Amino acid sequence: MAKNELYIELFHGRTDKEQDMDEWGSTGPVFGPLCYAHTTYANEIKLGQDGDEYGVLRVDDDMVYYNGIWYGDWSIFPASTFAESTDLQARLLRFDQEKATFGFIVKTFSGSEELKSTSRFDNEDDALNYATSEHLRLQNAMLYGYTVIMYECGPRVQGSCAEVTRLEVE
Repeated sequence: MAKNELYIELFHGRTDKEQDMDEWGSTGPVFGPLCYAHTTYANEIKLGQDGDEYGVLRVDDDMVYYNGIWYGDWSIFPASTFAESTDLQARLLRFDQEKATFGFIVKTFSGSEELKSTSRFDNEDDALNYATSEHLRLQNAMLYGYTVIMYECGPRVQGSCAEVTRLEVE
């Protein structure tokens, strides 16, 4: 156990973020070990491992989203606390950024399916406008073989993300 390792635990979960909570919600995953957890403008919790950014949990309406569940609470604690709790150890998961994503994502791929760019949007109209203009930009530049794909991510789709629109540059 390294001296400065941290862990983050998500809890007080619910599937509908509008749900009134009379009791504690579900317990969630534990992520770590981390070298830091940094909050930016109360909108993101950046998780770091080995000095590099490991993933980002976004905060929306005072809750964090992960794998179909909205969590109203989270706690950051040292490795010594983790080592003493079999409950925390049993909930340890490898962080998956796709499971922490909600809203709309537009990805651009080259002809070899190599990811070239990713952009995130809170609403469908902005994402679709961006996807359409990106497709037009690539067509005008004659970058044939590129693909622009828009995904919806979050609790309204089966799995973490679902493809909504695919635009081929031909």
